[in-house]
Parts: sequence; C-alpha cells; structure tokens
Amino acid sequence: MYEGKKSTDKWFPVVLLDDTDFKTAETGIAFGSVTCKYSYEGATSLSTYSVTTDDWKEAGEGKYWLSIGNGEFTSNGKYEVSVAASGCLTYNFCVEVKDYTDQEQVTYIVGFNNKMPTNNIMGSSDHDNHDTDVDNIETILQNTTYGCSALRTQLDLKLETIDYKDSYNINVTDSATIEGEKKVTEYEKGTGANKKTVAVGYDSDGLISSETPS
Repeated sequence: MYEGKKSTDKWFPVVLLDDTDFKTAETGIAFGSVTCKYSYEGATSLSTYSVTTDDWKEAGEGKYWLSIGNGEFTSNGKYEVSVAASGCLTYNFCVEVKDYTDQEQVTYIVGFNNKMPTNNIMGSSDHDNHDTDVDNIETILQNTTYGCSALRTQLDLKLETIDYKDSYNINVTDSATIEGEKKVTEYEKGTGANKKTVAVGYDSDGLISSETPS
C-alpha cells in the first residue's frame, strides 16, 4: 500500500514482466504503449488515466516510474491503479490518499516546538502568536483522518516537554486514563471576555479538538 496526497501528483514504481514466462523484465516500453486505469474504493467501474511523456520514466531492468494523482486522487481513501502494456503482465498497486502525508503531519506538529530555542510553548514568543499556534493545531487535527498513530506519538512527546511560562497566562491539565487510552491537554487562550479553553488530544475513538468559552 503506497501513500498518496489528495489532488497531488506523486511518482509510483511499476515493474513490467513478460506475460509468457512471468519473469523476464520488459524494457523499452514507451508511455504511448501504456494503458493505465484506476478506481476509487467501492467503485463499480474503472477510469482511464492518459499517460504523457512527463508521467512515465524508465529506470531500467523492467522498472518504471508513473506519476499520477493530481486529477485522479480527489478524495481521501484507497485507490487501485493498474498499468498494462502489450506482452507484459498487468501491474497493479494500491494507494491510500490523505489530506496530508504522515511526514507532513509529524513535521507540522514538531515544527511548533523548534521555532524558539529558549522557549517550548509551541514556538511562539508572545501570547497572540500562541493563540495562532493552537488554532493551527486544531485545524490539522480536525481535517486529518489518517496517520493518527504518528500524530499521537509526536503529540505525546511534545506535551511532555512543553515549558509553561506564567507570562503567557496558560494553564494546562492532563486528564487521567478513562476507559482505556486517553490523553487530553487543555489550553486557556485569550483574556477577559475573549478567554477560551482549547482541548487538544485523543481518546480511544480518535483525535480530539474542541474550543469552549472559559
């Protein structure tokens, strides 16, 4: 299962073998000789992808690279892709498509803690910027439905090392374990009538992100 990003082209490896002996590598297959089809999970028909010279590269020994995704992977979920050519076994592979790749999710979270070497409050140097950081974390958690395990690991690590300063007017509490795995950290952001409590974390059902007036 390969990883893809929604509405984004990405290179995927393809191996073409002889359809008679099932082992001889087929070389010299040009893009115009390739038929590529794909389908979204649960689909009842196949869609054809028109491969251009920019989408098809030969590496050698029957190994090729196919670029696909921008106009094909338009929804989160699983896609099946097939590549066929005369005299070759049809090559099939699956792609799990997400809003953000796992690496992007981890980088997004870790990046907050690396902006300020003298301060570990999500990388912000003042209260207003901290509010923005919390909003950004909420956005990615609310819009990401895949790669939760990577997020959980990084979120736990960062929550354990955050250095909370009184000058930021931030109070934090970690909930106890309730009915299995659960970890929620609450942040107070804003002041006066604009003060709100933001909860970021996860429980056994998935990631949690909420905002309520304090």
